[in-house]
Amino acid sequence: MKRISIPYLVLVFIIFSCTNSTQDFVETTEEGVDVANSISKQKDENKKPTSDSFMSALNNFMDYNDSLAKNGHFDAPIIYVEFYSESEKCMVSLKTFHFYDLEIINGYFVHRNKMVAFLNPENACNEKLVNMNYLGKVHSDTFPDENSNEAIDLQYDPHMRIFVISENGKLTKIKDQYY
Repeated sequence: MKRISIPYLVLVFIIFSCTNSTQDFVETTEEGVDVANSISKQKDENKKPTSDSFMSALNNFMDYNDSLAKNGHFDAPIIYVEFYSESEKCMVSLKTFHFYDLEIINGYFVHRNKMVAFLNPENACNEKLVNMNYLGKVHSDTFPDENSNEAIDLQYDPHMRIFVISENGKLTKIKDQYY
């Protein structure tokens, strides 16, 4: 009886050990960002970390800027997104930019080969629009950063579009401008 139970216990131990060894490796940076998860999320092009309303406004903004680029304007690789309140209304602005600064953004995702970088996604006005858990915050070699030649040498007028956010999360464009 003892001979059967010892091999049986060893087999049970091996089975339980193998099932626990399938956990994903997770690496964190100094900021505590889960690098493994943010990178794997960036690879999934079918998922978007935003509401349909936000994605529709973003695509429309990108379409307009793509049309400008076809006519000789600079094709900015970065879109900054900022949530804020103004006159007791929730607002969001989308701005083209030629580089990103990892020190001031609170996450990003890649859409249509552009970095969509968020300055303050934790703002209360973002309640229904962007899932912050899906945003990456690791250095990207794909896009120019604050130390790149684009950041130093390029002169251009960024485009900005401002939206009012309704209580149900719908975005309504109120201003288009260059600054």
